[in-house]
Amino acid sequence: MDVIKEIRRKKGYDEEMMRNADPHMVEWLTDTRANLHRSIEKLAVEIYSKSTHFIFELIQNADDSKYTNEVPTLYFKLREDQLITECNEEGFTAEDVKSICNSGDSTKSGKIGYIGEKGIGFKSVFQVSDVVHICSREFMFKFDATQTCGMLTPIWDPLPEHERTNLTRFTLDLKANVDRDALASELMTLSPSLLLFLRQLRSITLDVKLRSGKLSRVTLRHITGEDRSIVILEKKTSSMLETQKYYVIKKVVPTHPGEKRRANVRESEIVLAFPVASDLTPKISSQAVHAFLPLRDYGFSFVIQADFLASANREDLLTDLSWNKQLRSGITATFSQAVEDFKARSQLQYTWVRFLPSSIFDPFFSGLETSIIEDLKQRPIILDSKGVYHRPRDVLIAPSRFRDERGQPLLEPAFLPTPFVYLSSSYMEKDHVHLRRLGVRSIDEDLFVQGLALMLVSLDPSSRTDGWHEAVCQALYSIRSQIPVKKRRSYDYETTWPSHEVRALRLLPMKDGRWVPANSITDVYFDSALSNIPANLGIHLLNPGIEPNTWRHCLYAALGVKVANEENIAAQILKRHSTGEPNLIRMDDMISDALWFFESQYCPSSTGIKLRVVTDSLESAWANTVYVDYQDSSYSIKLHGILKAPFLHSAYFRKCQTPEQLAKFVEWLRLRLGLHICPRLIDGQLSPEFKALCLSLNMQDLLCVIQQSWTSWSNSDLGPSAIAYLGNLTTTCQDGKSYCIKDTYLGTTHLKQFDGLPFLSVKDAENPEWMFLERLGVSTKLDGALYLRLLRRLKDQGSHDEEQIQSLYQSLQNHFVDAPEAIKQAFASEPLVYLKNKHSWVTTCKVVWKGARSMTSKVALEKMYQGLSKLMRDLLNIQDCGPDLLVEELRLISETWRNQQIPKEQSQAISDKLIDLCDFLDGQEYSGDAAIAWLQRLASLPIFPVDSPSHGMTLRAIGEKIYVADPTGHLSSIFRSKVEILSFNNTTILHIQRLLKSPVFKSHVRTLEDSVVRTSVPAGRATTEAAEARKIQYRANFVKSYIQGTFPNKCNYEVLQLLDNLQNVSIQLVPDIQSTYTLQDITQVTTDEIVLVRKDTELTIFTSLAPSTRRNLKISNEFANLLPIETHMFHVCIYQDLELVEGLFNMKGIDVPALQNVDQHIEAMLVHEDRHIEAMLVDEALLHTQHYSPSREAPRLYAPRHTQALVVTDNDRDECNDRNNDAKYLSEVERAAQNVTTLGSVIRSRLAVPQAHDPSSGSQRGPSSRTDRSAPSNTQLLELTHAASGFQDSAAFSPDLDIATISGICGEYFIYKVFSNVLPGFDASHWTSDIKGRIPGMAPHGTPAPADFEYRDARGVLTRHIYGQEVMDAWKDGWPTYYMEVKATTQDLQEKLSMSKSQVQFASQCSLSRASDPPGAVYILIRVWKVLRDPQWKLYVDPHTLLYTGELEIVSPNLELKPVSAL
Repeated sequence: MDVIKEIRRKKGYDEEMMRNADPHMVEWLTDTRANLHRSIEKLAVEIYSKSTHFIFELIQNADDSKYTNEVPTLYFKLREDQLITECNEEGFTAEDVKSICNSGDSTKSGKIGYIGEKGIGFKSVFQVSDVVHICSREFMFKFDATQTCGMLTPIWDPLPEHERTNLTRFTLDLKANVDRDALASELMTLSPSLLLFLRQLRSITLDVKLRSGKLSRVTLRHITGEDRSIVILEKKTSSMLETQKYYVIKKVVPTHPGEKRRANVRESEIVLAFPVASDLTPKISSQAVHAFLPLRDYGFSFVIQADFLASANREDLLTDLSWNKQLRSGITATFSQAVEDFKARSQLQYTWVRFLPSSIFDPFFSGLETSIIEDLKQRPIILDSKGVYHRPRDVLIAPSRFRDERGQPLLEPAFLPTPFVYLSSSYMEKDHVHLRRLGVRSIDEDLFVQGLALMLVSLDPSSRTDGWHEAVCQALYSIRSQIPVKKRRSYDYETTWPSHEVRALRLLPMKDGRWVPANSITDVYFDSALSNIPANLGIHLLNPGIEPNTWRHCLYAALGVKVANEENIAAQILKRHSTGEPNLIRMDDMISDALWFFESQYCPSSTGIKLRVVTDSLESAWANTVYVDYQDSSYSIKLHGILKAPFLHSAYFRKCQTPEQLAKFVEWLRLRLGLHICPRLIDGQLSPEFKALCLSLNMQDLLCVIQQSWTSWSNSDLGPSAIAYLGNLTTTCQDGKSYCIKDTYLGTTHLKQFDGLPFLSVKDAENPEWMFLERLGVSTKLDGALYLRLLRRLKDQGSHDEEQIQSLYQSLQNHFVDAPEAIKQAFASEPLVYLKNKHSWVTTCKVVWKGARSMTSKVALEKMYQGLSKLMRDLLNIQDCGPDLLVEELRLISETWRNQQIPKEQSQAISDKLIDLCDFLDGQEYSGDAAIAWLQRLASLPIFPVDSPSHGMTLRAIGEKIYVADPTGHLSSIFRSKVEILSFNNTTILHIQRLLKSPVFKSHVRTLEDSVVRTSVPAGRATTEAAEARKIQYRANFVKSYIQGTFPNKCNYEVLQLLDNLQNVSIQLVPDIQSTYTLQDITQVTTDEIVLVRKDTELTIFTSLAPSTRRNLKISNEFANLLPIETHMFHVCIYQDLELVEGLFNMKGIDVPALQNVDQHIEAMLVHEDRHIEAMLVDEALLHTQHYSPSREAPRLYAPRHTQALVVTDNDRDECNDRNNDAKYLSEVERAAQNVTTLGSVIRSRLAVPQAHDPSSGSQRGPSSRTDRSAPSNTQLLELTHAASGFQDSAAFSPDLDIATISGICGEYFIYKVFSNVLPGFDASHWTSDIKGRIPGMAPHGTPAPADFEYRDARGVLTRHIYGQEVMDAWKDGWPTYYMEVKATTQDLQEKLSMSKSQVQFASQCSLSRASDPPGAVYILIRVWKVLRDPQWKLYVDPHTLLYTGELEIVSPNLELKPVSAL
């Protein structure tokens, strides 16, 4: 106890000393202790990443203790609220007590073999415990971390005598927040490897009391057997015993001398522990690196133990210390020593390579892998097949593909290149990957081929077994897939396979007993049973017995050995005939070669067999140049004797015993060898002997020869020049005159009806065999070709017989199918089209079928030959006039009149062509390549006539600085003398609008309407003409209905806005209007009679004209320039008799709008201010500046972020009416919705509540859209309302309520319940509607209020939801008051809702377009729909602005609103 008191006194906890101390000293000491307490607390809690790390610290302390002869043992006991450790050490000394009461002061610092050294490890227990009791020998004290410096200041804590033991005990009172299950799991899963390198501790017992009350015990033991190199670790539980063996190698290595924490330590022991199975074979798994206790896993397959210096939390190494780096370098030598030990262990000498480190990515240890590998590469550590150790680089692995069926290498060791030896077969194949890392090589293709070549030269190949030869061939054949992609070291292999080196191997067993390499012999064949092989072919046969589907057969075939089949025999024969001198082939060999092909019926090619044959003059000739002197009885003229050509020798026919055999042989000679029985053709041309025959034989006989030969020629044999040659031969016809054959006719019965035709002199002209003459140009029948010839005759005669020409055209149309290509080609290349109006013949390129009105370069045939559309348009493909033709004509005009003044007739011609071009845009896609192409060509041409102030009428391209005139001509008259304006009249401009608005032209066209800026100044006192304005207001809906019914696609936002403005139009009569027109830098000042001024929703007409029809037309014209409506139709809608207008609308099928009282209508549209316009003085006041086609922008506002139902954050929710959790909040909101939903479901089940309005059935206006619904009786409705809502007070509802009123009550009540649950401080006082008085327990608001709810957003919650965090921050302390009007309906979101005039006026006053920043008030329309079924709601912030932006729209003059789309 004295030691404890001394420690407390030194730490300033002596009460008497503190009472007598200086107050300043006491204050200083108190602050110092507080700072120290915070530092120690932070150190104890934050230094370790895991709260259970203290377990290792307790184990470390136990191992560093002193023990007697007992087995050093540590006990852990985990109970419900305590963790107790007991150790059989000698016990604490006074120095130990002082050390544990300090931070950073350890009694073990710098001592070899001690784990702890920093004096801070014990403090980790305070991660799980505030109070730690320690009892050791006579020392009994505790630490209380809840007190200042309680982790360092001991408190005497005596134990009763009966609780004391001889063990050192630590008792940790566990904190309430400690995960006891995780702590129990950590204890029960402690690995026995903890004991592997502890200096003294040999046993750890873990007792954990489970929640079930059952005690679970685990014992970890360290056992050293007789073999001091083997360490056994046990983990024993009540149900099992696990053991793990380690082969341990130790080595003392030098250390770094400069480490202060290891002063005077010059060497240290490194221990490697290799996990092994019970039979001492490697047991590979990832192991941790230890510094006596485990640090962490770095990826090694063996345990590394060294006196590494670790970080304060003992979870990693200090990698920058030289001490640790020196120890790391000693691991390589230790591993090499382990390998030497393994060599003496039979269980490990072949398997230790599995322990080689692999894929170590940690920066500190990554170099160790390479260091170990490189050191082992220099050592004799690998056993060869004879049991001798060698360096890895001298050992070869014989892969399975280079071994025989018994597993022996195919190459004997004596034939391996020096100094290589074979790897022992005791190494398992799966370990070869580790051996290769050490430098052991596998036999590759180079070594195998080299060794095999040496072996086959030194040994007789026949001395090896067939199995050996089969395996060798398989190995060589396996090289096939690797040769092209693998680069060889010793010599270059060819990119084809087999390589030169493989071809040089003595592998081929010849039939004569020799073994020869493949590169020494050609024409080698596998032994074959084929007979009648022609002699003298030079064929070599292999030894019989090499079966197909063997590796020997595959390799030999790859080396060029062929199968002796018909294909190869034929190849040899053809080779003999294609090489060498033809006269060196013996006559008998040529005959036998031909007969072998005939008897085998083998044909190597579909084109025939190319052989030489013997002619009747005993000469050698190619068979396809020789004739056969054979014709059957159908041949009337024999070729032998009249044809000067070689004929086949008769010896070929010696085996033909019968006429049938002869005919079959002759047919084979003709089809396979190409011999001829009729005049020969060469590549479609007449052979020389054929031409000679044509000149020597009379024409009638020649025609007979051609007739009998025609069937032997195929249609493709005769080429065009050959046909032309024969067709140009002259013959004498029946009229005694000579004609070319092609110009003659066959005298058939059908053709004889035409007089004056030259008919051929042939016998039996009706014989179908003469039909071949058609190919030579002879007309043989009534067909398209005949009528084409007759048409040509008329053209050549210069005939103008229109009736006969029309008849021939009709015949050609009917018989076009007979010769379509010939007819089309003839019309395209010859002038066969007769122009009746010009009495001339032209080709088809000079005509079109349908022509444009303005076309001048071609003639249109449609009206000329109305009944011949099929011939001209469909068959002859005469096209209609297309845009390209007109563009080309315009191009010629532009070239002709370039830089010249053009006459009006040329301007008119250009106008006509452009109008015609517009017709081609109908139905064409502008994105199509064809349309884009001709439009781009047209746009580049200077083809548009303009009135130039300096050059008169000239041509310009559309991209040049020209303008298109305005339809009224008003602007044109002002600027015609200043700029170049397109000279077309309004009609032309109207007709070519499609062209000017096409994508190609649109970006280049500049109109005066879009380019001129007008500034108008009404002068003098303005007088309001209310009556005239009412005419327009009264009929405005007629204009809108007409435009929507006639031009629905043009009703864009701008048009609809202007149409709405018509209902607020006013007319001001002024004395004068001065207008300034500006076009770029050109300014013109004129006097105008009328001008329109638009400002927001106001539309004012200033005019200097008194009321008259002319003024009305002027007004109509002004609006026609701004709206998609014609001037006269605007005038009709506004100013004509109402019955006339209604009748016109009915005729056109346009809805006739309902008329409204003008004054009521105007009053209903006053949404934010009084629009009464008094007479005003506007002298020289600039009222309006705008483009001629004005546009209007909506006011720039703060845009709400979204209008979805309100979403509240957790912080917001905590502020709302003391709601403490989400469950309560959600249940209250759901209950609010459920109240309304229940009400709706009961009403719908008992009443005929209408369904959602179908837009297709038309729209209903005004109050009738609600009052026309079927409604329940008042009494029934009251009963249902009370039942559904749960309201007990009958005063809540009166019996006269309708559906609309109930919807309003339910909608406001629903919003009240929701907002009271989501907005801070929101209660019934914010409900300012009179409806509140209908709710039981609530009183009416009492005073008039502008909205249903009024809420001052004191905390910015609603502002942040609507506008976002950025706006909320910008408006801080100035968040607005929100006025919220609820509009509830029973149907969907698109159902219309009503707003009163006062509501609209208040919304206008709160509009953000005129508010300050931040605004003081914001008006919100809360839309609730499906209120009686499934209430849904959205916020429409600032509805006045939403009317401008189009998100809300007015759908009737009674100011009913509806959303344009779902927001």
